[in-house]
Amino acid sequence: MIEKNIELDKVIAGLEKRFGEGVIIKMGKSSKINIKTISSGSLILDKALGGGIPIGRMIEILGNNSSGKTTMALTILAQFQKAKYKTAFVDLEHCIAKGSYIYDAKKQNYIKIEKLENKEFSTLCFDKKGNTYLRRATCEFTGNEFVYEIRTQYGNNIKLTGEHKVLTDNGKIKKVKTLKIGNSLFTPISIKSKPYSLKLSKKDQSRQKHIHNYIKCKITNIQKSKTKIKVYDISTQEQDYYKQFILCNNLIVHNSINVEYAKNIGVNVKEMLLTQPDNLEAAFEIIEALIVGGGIKLIVIDSVAALVPKAELEGDYGQVHMGLQARLMGQALRKLTGLVSKTGTTLVFINQTRAVLDSFGYGPKKTTPGGNALKFYTTVRMETTNMGKLEGSTSDGKLRIGNKTRVKIIKNKMAAPFKEAHFDIMYNKGISTSGEVLDLAIQYRIISKKGAFYDLYGVAIQGRENAKIYLEENKEILKKLQQEVKNYK
Repeated sequence: MIEKNIELDKVIAGLEKRFGEGVIIKMGKSSKINIKTISSGSLILDKALGGGIPIGRMIEILGNNSSGKTTMALTILAQFQKAKYKTAFVDLEHCIAKGSYIYDAKKQNYIKIEKLENKEFSTLCFDKKGNTYLRRATCEFTGNEFVYEIRTQYGNNIKLTGEHKVLTDNGKIKKVKTLKIGNSLFTPISIKSKPYSLKLSKKDQSRQKHIHNYIKCKITNIQKSKTKIKVYDISTQEQDYYKQFILCNNLIVHNSINVEYAKNIGVNVKEMLLTQPDNLEAAFEIIEALIVGGGIKLIVIDSVAALVPKAELEGDYGQVHMGLQARLMGQALRKLTGLVSKTGTTLVFINQTRAVLDSFGYGPKKTTPGGNALKFYTTVRMETTNMGKLEGSTSDGKLRIGNKTRVKIIKNKMAAPFKEAHFDIMYNKGISTSGEVLDLAIQYRIISKKGAFYDLYGVAIQGRENAKIYLEENKEILKKLQQEVKNYK
Protein backbone atom coordinates (compact mmCIF):
# COMPACT_ATOMS: atom_id res chain seq x y z
CA MET A 1 0.00 0.00 0.00
CA ILE A 2 2.88 2.34 0.91
CA GLU A 3 4.63 1.49 -2.37
CA LYS A 4 1.47 2.36 -4.34
CA ASN A 5 1.23 5.76 -2.60
CA ILE A 6 4.90 6.45 -3.42
CA GLU A 7 4.26 5.56 -7.07
CA LEU A 8 1.20 7.88 -7.15
CA ASP A 9 3.24 10.73 -5.64
CA LYS A 10 5.86 10.23 -8.37
CA VAL A 11 3.18 10.33 -11.09
CA ILE A 12 1.67 13.54 -9.63
CA ALA A 13 5.13 15.14 -9.34
CA GLY A 14 5.84 14.26 -13.01
CA LEU A 15 2.51 15.71 -14.16
CA GLU A 16 3.09 18.94 -12.18
CA LYS A 17 6.54 19.22 -13.77
CA ARG A 18 5.01 18.88 -17.26
CA PHE A 19 1.78 20.85 -16.87
CA GLY A 20 2.40 23.15 -13.90
CA GLU A 21 1.76 23.10 -10.16
CA GLY A 22 -1.81 22.34 -9.15
CA VAL A 23 -2.67 20.28 -12.24
CA ILE A 24 -3.93 17.56 -9.85
CA ILE A 25 -5.25 18.46 -6.40
CA LYS A 26 -6.99 16.83 -3.46
CA MET A 27 -10.38 18.47 -3.23
CA GLY A 28 -10.40 18.67 0.55
CA LYS A 29 -7.06 20.50 0.71
CA SER A 30 -7.59 22.95 -2.16
CA SER A 31 -8.87 26.50 -1.72
CA LYS A 32 -9.68 26.67 -5.45
CA ILE A 33 -12.82 24.58 -4.95
CA ASN A 34 -14.35 27.19 -2.62
CA ILE A 35 -15.97 29.56 -5.10
CA LYS A 36 -16.65 33.03 -3.79
CA THR A 37 -19.95 34.79 -4.38
CA ILE A 38 -21.04 38.40 -4.46
CA SER A 39 -24.49 39.82 -3.81
CA SER A 40 -26.83 40.20 -6.79
CA GLY A 41 -28.27 43.37 -5.23
CA SER A 42 -31.46 41.54 -4.23
CA LEU A 43 -31.84 39.81 -0.84
CA ILE A 44 -34.53 37.45 -2.15
CA LEU A 45 -32.52 36.55 -5.27
CA ASP A 46 -29.38 35.91 -3.18
CA LYS A 47 -31.31 33.38 -1.08
CA ALA A 48 -32.69 31.69 -4.21
CA LEU A 49 -29.16 31.48 -5.68
CA GLY A 50 -27.73 30.01 -2.49
CA GLY A 51 -25.55 32.99 -1.60
CA GLY A 52 -25.24 35.25 -4.62
CA ILE A 53 -23.52 35.53 -8.01
CA PRO A 54 -20.52 33.15 -8.31
CA ILE A 55 -17.22 34.86 -9.18
CA GLY A 56 -15.29 33.47 -12.13
CA ARG A 57 -18.27 31.80 -13.79
CA MET A 58 -20.66 32.44 -16.69
CA ILE A 59 -24.21 33.64 -15.96
CA GLU A 60 -27.15 33.92 -18.35
CA ILE A 61 -30.13 36.22 -17.78
CA LEU A 62 -32.94 35.49 -20.24
CA GLY A 63 -36.51 36.62 -20.66
CA ASN A 64 -39.08 38.49 -22.71
CA ASN A 65 -38.90 42.19 -23.50
CA SER A 66 -39.41 44.57 -20.56
CA SER A 67 -38.98 41.77 -18.03
CA GLY A 68 -36.08 43.36 -16.11
CA LYS A 69 -33.03 41.68 -17.73
CA THR A 70 -30.94 44.85 -18.12
CA THR A 71 -32.01 46.15 -14.69
CA MET A 72 -30.77 42.91 -13.10
CA ALA A 73 -27.49 43.04 -15.03
CA LEU A 74 -26.86 46.67 -14.05
CA THR A 75 -27.73 45.87 -10.41
CA ILE A 76 -25.16 43.05 -10.40
CA LEU A 77 -22.64 45.39 -12.04
CA ALA A 78 -23.23 47.99 -9.30
CA GLN A 79 -22.53 45.35 -6.61
CA PHE A 80 -19.20 44.43 -8.25
CA GLN A 81 -18.27 48.12 -8.33
CA LYS A 82 -19.10 48.45 -4.62
CA ALA A 83 -16.65 45.62 -3.99
CA LYS A 84 -13.98 47.73 -5.80
CA TYR A 85 -13.90 45.49 -8.89
CA LYS A 86 -13.43 46.81 -12.43
CA THR A 87 -16.41 46.28 -14.73
CA ALA A 88 -17.22 46.51 -18.44
CA PHE A 89 -20.42 46.62 -20.53
CA VAL A 90 -20.38 45.15 -24.05
CA ASP A 91 -23.25 46.92 -25.82
CA LEU A 92 -23.94 44.92 -28.97
CA GLU A 93 -27.38 46.46 -29.47
CA HIS A 94 -25.77 49.93 -29.61
CA CYS A 95 -28.53 51.16 -27.34
CA ILE A 96 -26.48 53.28 -24.93
CA ALA A 97 -26.53 56.90 -25.99
CA LYS A 98 -23.03 58.39 -25.89
CA GLY A 99 -24.57 61.86 -25.92
CA SER A 100 -27.69 63.87 -26.54
CA TYR A 101 -28.62 65.12 -29.98
CA ILE A 102 -30.38 68.17 -31.34
CA TYR A 103 -32.30 67.99 -34.59
CA ASP A 104 -31.47 70.66 -37.16
CA ALA A 105 -34.92 71.06 -38.72
CA LYS A 106 -33.62 73.05 -41.69
CA LYS A 107 -30.82 70.68 -42.70
CA GLN A 108 -32.83 67.66 -41.48
CA ASN A 109 -29.96 66.01 -39.62
CA TYR A 110 -28.84 65.53 -36.01
CA ILE A 111 -25.96 67.29 -34.27
CA LYS A 112 -24.29 65.94 -31.14
CA ILE A 113 -24.66 68.32 -28.21
CA GLU A 114 -20.94 67.94 -27.46
CA LYS A 115 -20.19 69.46 -30.89
CA LEU A 116 -22.61 72.37 -30.60
CA GLU A 117 -20.31 74.92 -28.99
CA ASN A 118 -20.43 78.15 -31.01
CA LYS A 119 -22.71 76.46 -33.55
CA GLU A 120 -26.11 77.56 -34.72
CA PHE A 121 -28.95 75.33 -35.79
CA SER A 122 -32.65 75.56 -36.62
CA THR A 123 -35.16 74.17 -34.12
CA LEU A 124 -38.89 73.62 -34.23
CA CYS A 125 -40.79 75.83 -31.76
CA PHE A 126 -44.37 76.23 -30.58
CA ASP A 127 -45.94 79.63 -30.15
CA LYS A 128 -48.67 80.41 -27.62
CA LYS A 129 -51.41 79.45 -30.11
CA GLY A 130 -49.90 76.03 -30.78
CA ASN A 131 -48.42 76.89 -34.22
CA THR A 132 -45.01 75.46 -35.05
CA TYR A 133 -42.24 77.15 -36.98
CA LEU A 134 -38.45 77.21 -37.35
CA ARG A 135 -36.20 79.38 -35.20
CA ARG A 136 -32.47 79.90 -35.25
CA ALA A 137 -30.86 78.80 -32.01
CA THR A 138 -27.46 78.14 -30.51
CA CYS A 139 -25.87 76.35 -27.55
CA GLU A 140 -23.92 77.80 -24.66
CA PHE A 141 -22.03 75.84 -22.00
CA THR A 142 -22.95 77.31 -18.61
CA GLY A 143 -23.02 74.78 -15.75
CA ASN A 144 -25.49 76.92 -13.79
CA GLU A 145 -28.74 76.12 -15.58
CA PHE A 146 -31.23 73.75 -13.97
CA VAL A 147 -32.68 71.30 -16.46
CA TYR A 148 -35.77 69.15 -16.15
CA GLU A 149 -35.51 65.71 -17.75
CA ILE A 150 -39.00 64.50 -18.62
CA ARG A 151 -39.56 60.81 -19.36
CA THR A 152 -42.74 59.84 -21.19
CA GLN A 153 -44.67 56.60 -21.44
CA TYR A 154 -43.15 55.91 -24.87
CA GLY A 155 -39.57 56.13 -23.66
CA ASN A 156 -38.73 59.66 -24.88
CA ASN A 157 -36.37 61.69 -22.71
CA ILE A 158 -36.76 65.45 -23.14
CA LYS A 159 -34.36 67.89 -21.49
CA LEU A 160 -35.66 71.43 -21.02
CA THR A 161 -35.10 74.36 -18.72
CA GLY A 162 -37.77 75.08 -16.14
CA GLU A 163 -38.85 78.25 -17.97
CA HIS A 164 -39.50 76.54 -21.29
CA LYS A 165 -43.16 76.17 -22.20
CA VAL A 166 -44.72 72.98 -23.56
CA LEU A 167 -47.94 72.29 -25.40
CA THR A 168 -50.22 70.06 -23.30
CA ASP A 169 -53.03 67.88 -24.60
CA ASN A 170 -55.74 70.32 -23.52
CA GLY A 171 -54.29 73.06 -25.72
CA LYS A 172 -52.66 74.98 -22.86
CA ILE A 173 -49.07 76.20 -22.81
CA LYS A 174 -47.40 75.35 -19.48
CA LYS A 175 -43.97 76.04 -18.04
CA VAL A 176 -41.89 72.90 -17.62
CA LYS A 177 -41.36 73.54 -13.90
CA THR A 178 -45.14 73.47 -13.34
CA LEU A 179 -45.59 70.00 -14.91
CA LYS A 180 -46.44 66.97 -12.80
CA ILE A 181 -46.22 63.23 -13.29
CA GLY A 182 -49.36 62.13 -15.12
CA ASN A 183 -49.68 65.28 -17.24
CA SER A 184 -49.72 64.82 -21.03
CA LEU A 185 -47.84 66.75 -23.69
CA PHE A 186 -46.94 66.49 -27.39
CA THR A 187 -43.49 65.19 -28.38
CA PRO A 188 -41.92 63.83 -31.59
CA ILE A 189 -42.57 60.10 -32.12
CA SER A 190 -38.84 59.35 -32.17
CA ILE A 191 -35.52 61.00 -32.87
CA LYS A 192 -35.64 59.60 -36.41
CA SER A 193 -38.89 61.36 -37.25
CA LYS A 194 -38.62 64.49 -39.43
CA PRO A 195 -40.78 67.30 -38.04
CA TYR A 196 -42.61 69.65 -40.39
CA SER A 197 -44.49 72.89 -39.74
CA LEU A 198 -48.02 72.11 -38.63
CA LYS A 199 -50.85 73.77 -36.76
CA LEU A 200 -52.25 72.09 -33.67
CA SER A 201 -55.78 73.29 -32.95
CA LYS A 202 -57.73 72.30 -29.84
CA LYS A 203 -60.09 70.31 -32.05
CA ASP A 204 -57.23 68.25 -33.47
CA GLN A 205 -55.76 67.64 -30.05
CA SER A 206 -58.93 66.27 -28.55
CA ARG A 207 -59.85 64.20 -31.60
CA GLN A 208 -56.54 62.65 -32.69
CA LYS A 209 -53.91 60.75 -30.74
CA HIS A 210 -51.24 61.11 -33.44
CA ILE A 211 -50.83 64.48 -35.18
CA HIS A 212 -48.43 63.94 -38.09
CA ASN A 213 -45.02 63.19 -36.50
CA TYR A 214 -46.16 64.10 -32.99
CA ILE A 215 -47.75 61.93 -30.35
CA LYS A 216 -49.54 62.65 -27.09
CA CYS A 217 -47.50 61.23 -24.21
CA LYS A 218 -48.13 60.88 -20.50
CA ILE A 219 -45.26 61.98 -18.25
CA THR A 220 -43.99 59.07 -16.13
CA ASN A 221 -41.01 60.75 -14.49
CA ILE A 222 -39.57 64.24 -13.99
CA GLN A 223 -36.00 64.73 -12.78
CA LYS A 224 -34.30 68.01 -11.96
CA SER A 225 -30.53 68.30 -12.41
CA LYS A 226 -27.81 70.74 -13.37
CA THR A 227 -26.50 70.78 -16.92
CA LYS A 228 -23.52 72.23 -18.73
CA ILE A 229 -25.62 73.19 -21.72
CA LYS A 230 -28.20 75.89 -22.24
CA VAL A 231 -30.10 76.05 -25.52
CA TYR A 232 -31.61 79.42 -26.38
CA ASP A 233 -33.20 81.31 -29.22
CA ILE A 234 -31.14 84.06 -30.88
CA SER A 235 -33.66 85.18 -33.48
CA THR A 236 -34.41 88.24 -31.35
CA GLN A 237 -32.34 90.54 -29.19
CA GLU A 238 -34.66 90.17 -26.20
CA GLN A 239 -32.66 88.24 -23.63
CA ASP A 240 -35.48 86.12 -22.16
CA TYR A 241 -37.37 85.55 -25.40
CA TYR A 242 -36.14 81.96 -25.73
CA LYS A 243 -38.05 81.01 -22.59
CA GLN A 244 -41.35 81.22 -24.47
CA PHE A 245 -40.57 78.24 -26.68
CA ILE A 246 -40.23 74.51 -26.38
CA LEU A 247 -37.13 73.19 -28.14
CA CYS A 248 -38.90 69.91 -28.73
CA ASN A 249 -36.08 68.05 -30.49
CA ASN A 250 -33.44 68.17 -27.76
CA LEU A 251 -33.74 64.43 -27.15
CA ILE A 252 -31.58 61.56 -26.00
CA VAL A 253 -31.49 58.80 -28.62
CA HIS A 254 -34.79 56.92 -28.66
CA ASN A 255 -34.86 53.58 -26.79
CA SER A 256 -31.51 54.30 -25.16
CA ILE A 257 -30.48 53.10 -21.72
CA ASN A 258 -31.08 55.97 -19.35
CA VAL A 259 -27.72 56.86 -17.78
CA GLU A 260 -29.54 58.53 -14.87
CA TYR A 261 -31.42 55.27 -14.29
CA ALA A 262 -28.12 53.38 -14.15
CA LYS A 263 -26.84 55.92 -11.61
CA ASN A 264 -29.98 55.49 -9.49
CA ILE A 265 -29.41 51.74 -9.46
CA GLY A 266 -25.92 52.41 -8.10
CA VAL A 267 -23.71 52.12 -11.19
CA ASN A 268 -20.67 54.40 -11.27
CA VAL A 269 -20.88 55.23 -14.98
CA LYS A 270 -17.56 57.09 -14.91
CA GLU A 271 -15.72 53.92 -13.91
CA MET A 272 -17.68 51.49 -16.10
CA LEU A 273 -15.94 50.62 -19.37
CA LEU A 274 -18.19 50.64 -22.46
CA THR A 275 -17.50 48.99 -25.79
CA GLN A 276 -19.80 48.77 -28.83
CA PRO A 277 -18.34 46.19 -31.26
CA ASP A 278 -19.91 45.71 -34.68
CA ASN A 279 -19.82 41.92 -34.93
CA LEU A 280 -19.55 38.69 -32.96
CA GLU A 281 -15.87 38.05 -33.72
CA ALA A 282 -14.83 41.56 -32.63
CA ALA A 283 -16.92 41.28 -29.47
CA PHE A 284 -15.25 38.08 -28.26
CA GLU A 285 -11.76 39.34 -29.16
CA ILE A 286 -12.41 42.42 -27.00
CA ILE A 287 -13.84 40.27 -24.19
CA GLU A 288 -10.82 37.94 -24.27
CA ALA A 289 -8.39 40.89 -24.17
CA LEU A 290 -10.23 42.44 -21.21
CA ILE A 291 -10.19 39.13 -19.32
CA VAL A 292 -6.52 38.32 -19.94
CA GLY A 293 -4.87 41.72 -19.56
CA GLY A 294 -7.45 44.21 -18.34
CA GLY A 295 -8.03 43.05 -14.78
CA ILE A 296 -11.79 43.21 -15.37
CA LYS A 297 -13.84 41.17 -12.88
CA LEU A 298 -17.29 41.53 -14.47
CA ILE A 299 -18.30 41.83 -18.12
CA VAL A 300 -21.95 42.22 -19.14
CA ILE A 301 -22.79 41.21 -22.72
CA ASP A 302 -26.00 42.79 -24.03
CA SER A 303 -27.14 40.74 -25.80
CA VAL A 304 -26.52 37.26 -27.26
CA ALA A 305 -29.28 37.84 -29.84
CA ALA A 306 -27.34 40.86 -31.15
CA LEU A 307 -24.09 38.92 -31.64
CA VAL A 308 -24.04 39.04 -35.44
CA PRO A 309 -21.28 37.12 -37.30
CA LYS A 310 -19.14 39.19 -39.66
CA ALA A 311 -20.12 37.01 -42.64
CA GLU A 312 -23.79 37.77 -42.00
CA LEU A 313 -23.13 41.52 -41.84
CA GLU A 314 -21.20 41.47 -45.11
CA GLY A 315 -23.68 39.14 -46.85
CA ASP A 316 -26.88 39.97 -48.69
CA TYR A 317 -30.34 40.14 -47.15
CA GLY A 318 -32.02 36.72 -47.40
CA GLN A 319 -28.71 34.86 -47.57
CA VAL A 320 -28.80 31.79 -45.31
CA HIS A 321 -26.05 31.28 -42.70
CA MET A 322 -27.21 28.01 -41.17
CA GLY A 323 -25.93 27.61 -37.61
CA LEU A 324 -23.11 30.13 -38.08
CA GLN A 325 -23.81 32.10 -34.90
CA ALA A 326 -24.20 28.90 -32.85
CA ARG A 327 -20.88 27.46 -34.14
CA LEU A 328 -18.99 30.68 -33.39
CA MET A 329 -20.60 30.90 -29.95
CA GLY A 330 -19.50 27.35 -29.17
CA GLN A 331 -15.93 28.09 -30.28
CA ALA A 332 -15.76 31.33 -28.27
CA LEU A 333 -17.16 29.79 -25.09
CA ARG A 334 -14.69 26.89 -25.28
CA LYS A 335 -11.86 29.43 -25.27
CA LEU A 336 -13.33 31.67 -22.58
CA THR A 337 -14.50 29.10 -20.01
CA GLY A 338 -10.94 28.34 -18.83
CA LEU A 339 -9.92 32.00 -18.86
CA VAL A 340 -12.79 33.21 -16.67
CA SER A 341 -12.07 30.49 -14.11
CA LYS A 342 -8.32 31.28 -13.90
CA THR A 343 -8.72 35.06 -13.78
CA GLY A 344 -11.86 35.13 -11.61
CA THR A 345 -13.84 37.11 -14.19
CA THR A 346 -17.62 36.78 -14.23
CA LEU A 347 -19.43 36.95 -17.59
CA VAL A 348 -23.10 37.92 -17.56
CA PHE A 349 -24.90 37.21 -20.83
CA ILE A 350 -28.25 38.89 -21.45
CA ASN A 351 -30.39 36.82 -23.80
CA GLN A 352 -33.83 37.05 -25.36
CA THR A 353 -36.49 34.37 -25.78
CA ARG A 354 -38.07 33.20 -29.03
CA ALA A 355 -41.20 31.13 -29.68
CA VAL A 356 -40.70 27.59 -31.01
CA LEU A 357 -43.04 27.31 -33.99
CA ASP A 358 -42.54 23.63 -34.89
CA SER A 359 -43.12 21.99 -31.51
CA PHE A 360 -46.55 20.56 -32.56
CA GLY A 361 -47.72 20.75 -28.98
CA TYR A 362 -44.75 18.78 -27.57
CA GLY A 363 -41.48 19.93 -26.03
CA PRO A 364 -40.50 23.48 -25.02
CA LYS A 365 -42.57 26.38 -26.33
CA LYS A 366 -39.67 28.85 -26.33
CA THR A 367 -35.94 28.92 -26.94
CA THR A 368 -33.03 31.38 -26.90
CA PRO A 369 -30.81 32.60 -29.78
CA GLY A 370 -27.13 31.64 -30.02
CA GLY A 371 -27.39 27.85 -30.03
CA ASN A 372 -27.13 25.40 -27.13
CA ALA A 373 -23.49 25.96 -26.10
CA LEU A 374 -24.30 28.77 -23.66
CA LYS A 375 -26.81 26.58 -21.82
CA PHE A 376 -24.05 24.09 -21.02
CA TYR A 377 -21.22 26.51 -20.20
CA THR A 378 -23.20 28.71 -17.81
CA THR A 379 -23.15 28.01 -14.09
CA VAL A 380 -26.38 29.91 -13.42
CA ARG A 381 -29.31 30.60 -15.76
CA MET A 382 -32.03 32.98 -14.60
CA GLU A 383 -35.31 33.58 -16.41
CA THR A 384 -37.07 36.89 -15.74
CA THR A 385 -40.81 37.37 -16.17
CA ASN A 386 -42.96 40.49 -15.89
CA MET A 387 -45.78 39.38 -13.58
CA GLY A 388 -47.87 42.54 -13.68
CA LYS A 389 -47.93 46.25 -13.02
CA LEU A 390 -47.54 48.25 -9.83
CA GLU A 391 -49.78 51.29 -9.54
CA GLY A 392 -49.51 54.36 -7.36
CA SER A 393 -52.17 56.96 -6.62
CA THR A 394 -51.76 60.55 -7.84
CA SER A 395 -54.03 63.58 -8.12
CA ASP A 396 -54.83 62.47 -11.68
CA GLY A 397 -55.73 58.92 -10.65
CA LYS A 398 -53.73 55.71 -10.66
CA LEU A 399 -50.38 55.69 -12.47
CA ARG A 400 -48.08 52.78 -13.28
CA ILE A 401 -44.93 53.10 -11.16
CA GLY A 402 -43.23 49.72 -11.64
CA ASN A 403 -43.44 46.02 -12.43
CA LYS A 404 -43.82 42.88 -10.36
CA THR A 405 -40.94 40.63 -11.42
CA ARG A 406 -40.33 36.92 -11.03
CA VAL A 407 -36.87 35.38 -11.46
CA LYS A 408 -36.74 31.60 -11.86
CA ILE A 409 -33.37 29.88 -11.39
CA ILE A 410 -33.62 27.33 -14.22
CA LYS A 411 -30.01 26.14 -13.76
CA ASN A 412 -27.72 26.39 -10.75
CA LYS A 413 -24.47 24.45 -10.21
CA MET A 414 -23.84 26.21 -6.88
CA ALA A 415 -27.06 25.32 -5.05
CA ALA A 416 -30.46 23.72 -5.57
CA PRO A 417 -32.07 24.96 -8.84
CA PHE A 418 -35.67 25.82 -9.76
CA LYS A 419 -36.15 28.27 -6.91
CA GLU A 420 -38.01 31.52 -7.55
CA ALA A 421 -37.49 35.10 -6.40
CA HIS A 422 -40.28 37.68 -6.51
CA PHE A 423 -39.54 41.40 -6.16
CA ASP A 424 -40.58 44.82 -7.45
CA ILE A 425 -38.73 46.81 -10.10
CA MET A 426 -39.62 50.50 -9.74
CA TYR A 427 -39.30 52.86 -12.68
CA ASN A 428 -36.20 55.07 -12.44
CA LYS A 429 -35.18 53.35 -9.18
CA GLY A 430 -34.51 49.70 -9.93
CA ILE A 431 -35.11 46.76 -7.58
CA SER A 432 -37.12 47.89 -4.56
CA THR A 433 -35.05 47.13 -1.44
CA SER A 434 -37.84 48.30 0.88
CA GLY A 435 -40.32 45.93 -0.82
CA GLU A 436 -37.93 42.97 -0.46
CA VAL A 437 -37.20 43.70 3.20
CA LEU A 438 -40.92 44.08 3.90
CA ASP A 439 -41.83 40.77 2.25
CA LEU A 440 -39.02 38.83 3.96
CA ALA A 441 -39.80 40.40 7.34
CA ILE A 442 -43.40 39.16 7.03
CA GLN A 443 -42.23 35.73 5.87
CA TYR A 444 -39.81 35.40 8.83
CA ARG A 445 -42.41 36.86 11.28
CA ILE A 446 -40.09 39.68 12.26
CA ILE A 447 -43.01 42.08 11.83
CA SER A 448 -46.73 41.31 11.77
CA LYS A 449 -49.45 41.99 9.26
CA LYS A 450 -53.17 42.07 10.00
CA GLY A 451 -55.34 42.48 6.95
CA ALA A 452 -53.94 45.42 4.98
CA PHE A 453 -52.08 46.88 8.00
CA TYR A 454 -48.34 46.41 8.60
CA ASP A 455 -47.00 46.78 12.14
CA LEU A 456 -43.56 48.43 11.77
CA TYR A 457 -42.17 48.58 15.31
CA GLY A 458 -45.39 49.95 16.75
CA VAL A 459 -46.39 52.06 13.75
CA ALA A 460 -49.42 50.77 11.82
CA ILE A 461 -49.24 51.44 8.07
CA GLN A 462 -52.10 50.59 5.72
CA GLY A 463 -51.16 49.13 2.31
CA ARG A 464 -47.94 47.61 1.02
CA GLU A 465 -46.93 50.61 -1.13
CA ASN A 466 -47.47 52.97 1.82
CA ALA A 467 -45.36 50.68 4.03
CA LYS A 468 -42.57 50.76 1.40
CA ILE A 469 -42.70 54.57 1.26
CA TYR A 470 -42.54 54.71 5.08
CA LEU A 471 -39.40 52.54 5.10
CA GLU A 472 -37.77 54.60 2.33
CA GLU A 473 -38.43 57.80 4.28
CA ASN A 474 -37.15 56.30 7.55
CA LYS A 475 -33.72 54.96 6.63
CA GLU A 476 -32.80 53.91 10.19
CA ILE A 477 -35.87 51.66 10.50
CA LEU A 478 -35.19 50.20 7.04
CA LYS A 479 -31.55 49.52 7.97
CA LYS A 480 -32.56 47.87 11.26
CA LEU A 481 -35.19 45.68 9.58
CA GLN A 482 -32.77 44.79 6.76
CA GLN A 483 -30.14 43.66 9.29
CA GLU A 484 -32.67 41.48 11.13
CA VAL A 485 -33.69 39.88 7.84
CA LYS A 486 -30.03 39.16 6.93
CA ASN A 487 -29.32 37.66 10.37
CA TYR A 488 -32.37 35.41 10.28
CA LYS A 489 -31.56 31.69 10.11
